[in-house]
Amino acid sequence: MQQRTETAGQTQTFTLSSPDFQNMGMMPEWAAANSQGCHGKNRAPTLNWNNAPAGTRSFALTLVDPDAPVQGGFHHWLVYNIPASAQSLQGNAPYTEGTTSANTRGYTGPCPPPGQTHRYIFTLYALNIERIPYEGLPYSSLMQAMEGHILGSAQLVGLYQRQA
Repeated sequence: MQQRTETAGQTQTFTLSSPDFQNMGMMPEWAAANSQGCHGKNRAPTLNWNNAPAGTRSFALTLVDPDAPVQGGFHHWLVYNIPASAQSLQGNAPYTEGTTSANTRGYTGPCPPPGQTHRYIFTLYALNIERIPYEGLPYSSLMQAMEGHILGSAQLVGLYQRQA
């Protein structure tokens, strides 16, 4: 999902990308978890964004596996209070991190069941508030805290299949 923004009469698209994989492309092996049969390095890919909507005061990022067999998907990473001046996120960042579905904070890499390819949806939200004053929020609480403050969002989808 991308949003178009107007700047001096020109339409620009709020985009999210990564130098580590293409949209709808396979994520690198090193991004995978290093547990439950996966042998990655549990290292978050670099994310870059451009053309945030006017009035953006901060960003929040979610990483969700909608193909996981749990209602609402598996939440792999929640990062918020990213300053409006930021244009990239490189690995585990010094911003506020929420609580994942694994009940941890920080990036949790992909590790789908053998033989399955799952989608991993990175969504970057542009917010009209500077800070969300709570730490360690789970996904539903983060979404509730952002309600009414989202100016736009951009998505990047990575695929991952466990190597044999």
